[in-house]
Amino acid sequence: MLYTVKTIEDEQVWLVELAKPLSFDQVKSCLRLSFAQTYASIQGNEYDEPLRLHDCAHRFFSRKHLFVGLSRSKQGAFVSLVD
Repeated sequence: MLYTVKTIEDEQVWLVELAKPLSFDQVKSCLRLSFAQTYASIQGNEYDEPLRLHDCAHRFFSRKHLFVGLSRSKQGAFVSLVD
């Protein structure tokens, strides 16, 4: 699920989807940035914005990873590969 940050105050983060705030420690342990996702976690998603596929030169990077990454973008011009 994607959460939207409403405000950040002294030691508290308010999310639009929650009625009470989270502490910084709760945010660090329970939430992660949505722009940094694994190849496995993006299966089934489509993106309108630019995508950057990382670790393409890694020895465990496969054609399956490449296919999953490339097929997530609605426009091929929005995809870039990084070693």
